[in-house]
Amino acid sequence: MCVNQSKAVIEALVGYETGFNRTAEDRHAGRDRSWLKKRYRTLLTAQPLLELALGAYLTSAIWFALDKGVYFSLPFSSSFQWGFFYVGLVSLLQGPIGALMRLDSPARGRRRPGAGVA
Repeated sequence: MCVNQSKAVIEALVGYETGFNRTAEDRHAGRDRSWLKKRYRTLLTAQPLLELALGAYLTSAIWFALDKGVYFSLPFSSSFQWGFFYVGLVSLLQGPIGALMRLDSPARGRRRPGAGVA
């Protein structure tokens, strides 16, 4: 989300106009995994990969802080780290990787018509 908002601010500062795309809200609780089957039409962008890269960068910053004994920054760094990893992974699961999973899923769990009927 941070990457997306930063992109919007930079576009506004340079005067580049883009359309506003509203995203659907997800309400997933417990073991309900129906959100994986949602089909959002998104372009294949580098944004989820950039978010995962920022999460990995913050992982190295956390290791550096632990090594140098700078413990005060750990709660903030770890919350940003988990945020970037969460948004990046969910974006991939609902985007290109989710599309691959959906292509494979119709074959699983479905019975063929007439199968098992004697």
